[in-house]
Amino acid sequence: MKRWVGLCWLVGCGSTADKEDPLRGDTSDRLTATETGAPDDSGPDSGEDTADSGDTADTGVVDPECPALVLTKVAEWDDSAAPRLGGWGAAVGDLDGDGIEDLLLASRGASKVLLGGSLGLTYTTDAVVDGLPLPPGAAAAMADLDDDGDMDVFLGTEPGTPDLILENLGGLRFSVTELPDSDGFVGSGVFADLDGDGRLDLVVGRRLGSFETIEAILADQPPGDRSSLYLQTAPLTFVDASDRLPADIHDAHTQAIGPIDVDADGDLDLFWANDFGPWIQPDALLLNDGTGHFTRAEDCFCALSHYGMSATVADLDRDHLPDLYVTDIGGPELLLNFGDGSFYDATLALGAQLPAEDDRLVAWGAAAHDLDRDGWTDLAVAFGHIADIQQESVGELDPTWTWSDDQRDALLLGGPDGFTEVSAELGFDDPGAHRGVVTGDFDGDGRDELVLTSLHHTSVWDVDGGCPGGLRITLDAGPGNAHGIGARVEVVAEGTLRTAWMLPATTSSASSASVSVGLGNATVADSVRVVWPDGSSQSVSDVPAGALHLSRD
Repeated sequence: MKRWVGLCWLVGCGSTADKEDPLRGDTSDRLTATETGAPDDSGPDSGEDTADSGDTADTGVVDPECPALVLTKVAEWDDSAAPRLGGWGAAVGDLDGDGIEDLLLASRGASKVLLGGSLGLTYTTDAVVDGLPLPPGAAAAMADLDDDGDMDVFLGTEPGTPDLILENLGGLRFSVTELPDSDGFVGSGVFADLDGDGRLDLVVGRRLGSFETIEAILADQPPGDRSSLYLQTAPLTFVDASDRLPADIHDAHTQAIGPIDVDADGDLDLFWANDFGPWIQPDALLLNDGTGHFTRAEDCFCALSHYGMSATVADLDRDHLPDLYVTDIGGPELLLNFGDGSFYDATLALGAQLPAEDDRLVAWGAAAHDLDRDGWTDLAVAFGHIADIQQESVGELDPTWTWSDDQRDALLLGGPDGFTEVSAELGFDDPGAHRGVVTGDFDGDGRDELVLTSLHHTSVWDVDGGCPGGLRITLDAGPGNAHGIGARVEVVAEGTLRTAWMLPATTSSASSASVSVGLGNATVADSVRVVWPDGSSQSVSDVPAGALHLSRD
């Protein structure tokens, strides 16, 4: 539930009665709708005010009593591996069409593909472009861009090399198209339908090169490389529409972009996590007018002036609103959504703090996933390195900070009373110095694994234990957005509602295009409702735990 005491004075939020929640009110009409083929005119996406005052979180919900979560490291590649299997980022999807998800690592020299199978991930050299190894990369994402049923790839690169779209030709063969005006150091690339035409677009956040010293950045305050917005006008055809972004966002040192419908108007807004915020550009929330034109939100109370590294979107307090988890140098921040386009920092109130320590200083990617299937979102956080020439000067940013080459990952389990760190208890605090973290079902057992990766180290963690009941939901929204990116999923189990979004993006990476929802001890979900990106909806009832695939007719 939301904690109000001691928070409102920070943002001037007033009383709880002053806050209207567009998703508040009787949820029954939102959970029994059938496929309409047109925007839903009775639910929250219509913009109709169904507000009620007060806290909207699931108060009184008891955490189910279930076996303990078990994490087991089942594969690991480090500096001694030949070839080196690591990457700045990673993307998850079925590249070879066998029905099991695979992993692409965006790496220097050449990007790598690890194929999923009953025994887990296996490195392959079969993935080629014109018979040659895949191009190098700094970030990756996957989507079916040409509606042929297989996953194509965005590969973000470093300065001097254009960003690429890799068209999947089948048989792990790819052809390459260069994106226009794309030279720069990519932090993240995100697929989403941003102009409302039903086709996936691409937004790319770029950052400063890693060759800059901290002293030089503080003294010169150089802008980051120019970010880009590409609209997909036809399958695999992207046009540069970067002028639709605010001009000053191009100066930012952008590490990650989180798509989020912050104002419940049915289109995806964009949260930008920006590094070196006190000197260059702070984080920013860009509001979408529904046609892919963006303006900066001035009163979101989310423009953090810090060293932003990720922008993870999920319902973190079970109030059915999308919240933000923003990683940082010195400790991540958890921002809860008021429902009116503004946020408040609930990191301490929800017990989600990860205090700065020399061996847990730089948080990079974060994955929001109900790992223990208790119905509450958990957070896996990758801690890792900054550039070698910056490490010894980290005290210039804060005199209390000191550097260690060991950077320990973290795991926070969510629950009705907030978050509990269980990293050491579950052996998840190895000093692997990671950057990307993604989830995907790489062994076909119906439950996602965790992958953490960096240029020098990749580890795969099997997830077991926890509650017995869970749904793994995949979608087919039809041509243009086959996996339903941006859809909202509402699941009722044992009379309580869980809400999630099909938003696989994370720092430099993209997880599986699926939504996993824990059912606790329930074996059947009362109902599942999907609100498609165009606002139409579809519902099914009495859904047994396991895999669920919903296609929009």
